[in-house]
Amino acid sequence: MRKRQFTALGGWLLLFLLLCAVAVSGMAPQVWGGVVLLLVLPVGTWGMNFLLKEKLEAELKMPSTAEKGKEIQAEVTIQNHARIPAVHLFCTVQAENRLTGENSILELIMSVPAGGSGKSEFTICGTHCGYIHTEISKVTVMDWFGFLPFRIPCKSDGRTSILPNTFSTEVSLQIPYCQQDEEENYAPDRKGNDASEIFQLRDYVPGDPVKQIHWKLSSKLNHILIKEASLPVSRSLLVFWDKNTEEASPDEMDAMAESVSSICQALSQDGVQYTLGWTDGQEICQEEAFTLEELLRLLPQMLKNGQNPVEDGVSLWMDAYGRAEYGKIIYFAKRIPESLEEFSGGEISILLCDGIPADNRWNTMVYHAQTFAEDLQMVVL
Repeated sequence: MRKRQFTALGGWLLLFLLLCAVAVSGMAPQVWGGVVLLLVLPVGTWGMNFLLKEKLEAELKMPSTAEKGKEIQAEVTIQNHARIPAVHLFCTVQAENRLTGENSILELIMSVPAGGSGKSEFTICGTHCGYIHTEISKVTVMDWFGFLPFRIPCKSDGRTSILPNTFSTEVSLQIPYCQQDEEENYAPDRKGNDASEIFQLRDYVPGDPVKQIHWKLSSKLNHILIKEASLPVSRSLLVFWDKNTEEASPDEMDAMAESVSSICQALSQDGVQYTLGWTDGQEICQEEAFTLEELLRLLPQMLKNGQNPVEDGVSLWMDAYGRAEYGKIIYFAKRIPESLEEFSGGEISILLCDGIPADNRWNTMVYHAQTFAEDLQMVVL
């Protein structure tokens, strides 16, 4: 925008000096009227832009989802409700991938007629998976000569989820059983597949298995109730992506997102029930994932925010929930935090992206941002 301003100002000055030279030479005294007009027009048309201050309305359109590696097509529309045109309008658009931290700034130029609208299309390259937040950060209208700026309060934004590409991986999962001489504990907040212990009763929903009907209680209450099975703590599984352990490059964040998604996809396809947890800034999110459909619903939420290494996810989890009561934890991170030792009494398997493996305390696998799909072809957890 500044380059165009200086170009317009230079053209105006050149014309002004030329008219002044002609007027001073006395060859055409009437040219002085043109000199005065040339001085008045920029200021006058700049002042007219005050009438546009609350008359411009912006709308930014972009798809809700996009494919990784492809260009995202977007469009900005400016509606002018005033009776004067916006001859030179500059619209600054800022796009940020909140997962990887990548930013880009675009400047769109358009003219918007009085009582009409102007449109400008642009593209954003979705190099990495993540959550693209795009907003109109600034709208500037110039005078008719194009060098006196006037800011217009005009905002709009759009969001696009770029889902990670998944790769085929073979996951060998070993979850410890409770020993026979130990008393089994059940998760109080998670249902499972141990029918010997009832997690909760609920109303029948079409499609529920007949074997889960609580016949005795249903006959007493005259409506069908379903028994939901409990989950033994020793058989429970947590997949936890800690984005906060260390600064990660966009390539590393992208690799971790695809690795978590691919491992979870393999677990879901094998019928494994698990809790999916992740850091969301300085907060912890956790959701039950029983089916592949539920996993696909959770993926966009998992990509909404990237790293915030003020405090690692293990410490945040323990502050919010205490120790993680799971039989096994699959822990994705860039680095192993010191707090991991107190995280859980269950088994922990660690998958590090370009990190340094620990000692023999945990089963640790290191994969690399450039070769993660090959490194994780077979995973023993």
